[in-house]
Amino acid sequence: MVSVGDTAEEILVTLGRRLAAHRLSLGLTQADLAARSGISKPTVERLEKGEARLRMDALVRVCMTLGLVTGFDALVPEIVLGPQALARGEVLPKRARKSHRAKIQWGDEK
Repeated sequence: MVSVGDTAEEILVTLGRRLAAHRLSLGLTQADLAARSGISKPTVERLEKGEARLRMDALVRVCMTLGLVTGFDALVPEIVLGPQALARGEVLPKRARKSHRAKIQWGDEK
């Protein structure tokens, strides 16, 4: 189980174990999964070990092959405005604004 206090490395290892379990439940070898996903077998091996230095598209391709992409909605839910916000004419921001902190120069401290 993944929890809030887990490190990124721990989460990657858990994710890798889950991917391997899904692969095995479908009766696929790592080579089969690699061929069906259009990635190399070493990439599948690294995914299943939870190695951090992988391209995101490798994860997406494997999840597509294993039928797991619908779970992405739970992983990163879409942000939507409610009906009241839409009625007020609000829109989602397209980018974050720079914070406008007051600049402190030497000698300004009090």
